[in-house]
Amino acid sequence: MKVKIREASLLAVSLILVGAPASANAASYPPSRDPNLAAPPSPPPPPTACTATGTWFETGGYTGDGSWTTTDKKKCKVPGTWTDAFGYTWKIKKSGHQLTGSVNYNGIPPCEYQVWPVTGTTGKKKTFTVTATNPDSSDPACVQQFGYDLQIQ
Repeated sequence: MKVKIREASLLAVSLILVGAPASANAASYPPSRDPNLAAPPSPPPPPTACTATGTWFETGGYTGDGSWTTTDKKKCKVPGTWTDAFGYTWKIKKSGHQLTGSVNYNGIPPCEYQVWPVTGTTGKKKTFTVTATNPDSSDPACVQQFGYDLQIQ
């Protein structure tokens, strides 16, 4: 008799575990996603194709080591889209030795304007200088200018 009760209990537990409907919480997740698992890994960032190193500068005389990277494997030149060590995105165009473009502050809160105009020049041996100017010259929370003196490696 004990055997039959044990078999019946095991059968009931098996039916509950296997045949039970999904809980209300599980229904809110995609069917292929278990809510108890960690988030899927992010794809790796694109490989860096080029690096430019040098110094950064800003209004007030502050300076420091600076670097830019780009993932454009076809162009290891100044024009193009670059990302600096602070995470700002620089979009640079070239005409002769003159550079123009913009830099996006990417949400840095104290600055009223997030996209600043950029001017600069190219030099010899893959060197260039760019300066971004704050569109609001009266903005007390943000510097008026910052830029880089760099050499492409």
